[in-house]
Amino acid sequence: MGRRGKESRVSRNLAVATLTLLSLALLAATLVGHPLAQAVFAIGALAFPVPLIALGVARRDGSARLGAVLLALTLLLVGSGVGLLALSGGGAGGAPALLVLLLGLGVAPLVLVAIAYAVAFGRAGIDERDLRRIRRLAGGERPGTDGDAGG
Repeated sequence: MGRRGKESRVSRNLAVATLTLLSLALLAATLVGHPLAQAVFAIGALAFPVPLIALGVARRDGSARLGAVLLALTLLLVGSGVGLLALSGGGAGGAPALLVLLLGLGVAPLVLVAIAYAVAFGRAGIDERDLRRIRRLAGGERPGTDGDAGG
């Protein structure tokens, strides 16, 4: 097995393990009546999308380059959640909490996910060779007739 195959398998295993632990933490936070249960649930729920994204791209070439973006997304989501909990717990709320909610949990993650998409799926689009093959197939020609091996 090549290096990329091992990295992909490790990435998948790490993502699945993280999802399992987060699921158990969310379940425990739901069942336990401890005062910190709400904070554990909020932080776990905010961290949950990141291993899902990592699991989704584990087979793609960009998964190794995606680590920094996913780390930044995790820090942003969890940091914004902790900030929001701190603001609402202290009774501050109002404009600062709204700003954290809109920017920290809305706009900034959207930008980071767009960057993650560009990093992970940038080469997954259609290139000129694919377009030629599609045009040939649409014209009724068989693949591989102009020296292209069909793949």
